[in-house]
Amino acid sequence: MTARGPHAVRGTVLLAAGLLLAIVARLTVSTPIGGGLEIAWPGGVVGELRLRAVAAAAGVGASLAVSGVLLQALLRNPLASPFVLGVSAGASLGVAVALAVGGSAGLAGTVLGGWITGGGGAGLGHVVPAMLGAVAALGVVAGLGRGGGRGGRRWIDPLAVLLAGVVVSAVCGSLVLALEHVSTAGLRRGMLAWLTGSIDDLLPPGLLATVLACGVLGTLAASRMGASLDVLSLGEDEARSVGASVHAVRLSLFGLAGGLTAVSVAVAGPIAFVGLIAPHAARGLIGAGHRTLVPAAALAGAGLLVAADAAVQLVRIGGGRLPVGVFTAMIGGPLFLVILRRMRGGEA
Repeated sequence: MTARGPHAVRGTVLLAAGLLLAIVARLTVSTPIGGGLEIAWPGGVVGELRLRAVAAAAGVGASLAVSGVLLQALLRNPLASPFVLGVSAGASLGVAVALAVGGSAGLAGTVLGGWITGGGGAGLGHVVPAMLGAVAALGVVAGLGRGGGRGGRRWIDPLAVLLAGVVVSAVCGSLVLALEHVSTAGLRRGMLAWLTGSIDDLLPPGLLATVLACGVLGTLAASRMGASLDVLSLGEDEARSVGASVHAVRLSLFGLAGGLTAVSVAVAGPIAFVGLIAPHAARGLIGAGHRTLVPAAALAGAGLLVAADAAVQLVRIGGGRLPVGVFTAMIGGPLFLVILRRMRGGEA
């Protein structure tokens, strides 16, 4: 289950180099309003804003990627991703409810930290309702995903968790659409901005530090659990045969994956497929050993989202930028189908 040293080192170097190239591209490449392509090292306020965007994208991408690794090990399903839990849909519903209760564009602008008014300065106002919705969705999924176990104990059933996540996502998504339908035009714009997923270059230093800390600490915590992840990936019976506490490990993984996803969605909105693509890319370069796979996936996720944010800077639609969440969905959807086809063909 572990990757050989030289192989892991080469893969890690490649992923780190990819992240560095993505950072350079995000900092230097832009399309001015007048048209054309501009490549120049930024300075002043522009440089600071781009650095904030890079840091936010790296933190969110790493967190989503680590969540994907944890969920794939937890559910023993290569198609598992953070969004299977329904956390992103729950976070979106939390923001939509806050907007509806606010009832005015001014209060909604406070809740979203400038998403509607364009004033920037995002803060805890838009994180709190997203976190509440995410935690509520996670609790429902955890409750529905518990099945009977030995000795009267109740264990987390991987299949039940998958099905519960799909149901919770569908229900939350329909409620968000209902709230959007009955909202005013100003509130509807704010909901749409949230639901498409974007990297905000106006995050305040405190919130930006929180996002980065979650990415780093989550990666370290998951990497330290590498041996448990390796054993759990073999199956429940095999894990118990070597003395692993399957119930405790599963609860820890479930909580860590859900927490990382919730913070990411609270900051950037529901950005799809990063938690699916990055673990597979890292696994192809590093191997299946989770102690090295987790940090490699974090590098892959950070690089992928920074690169996606750099790419959308080149696309203007109606005078605006293509949301990064739309871009990742366009790229990740076909890759999801490729992975599914490989699984059905017995290659994955």
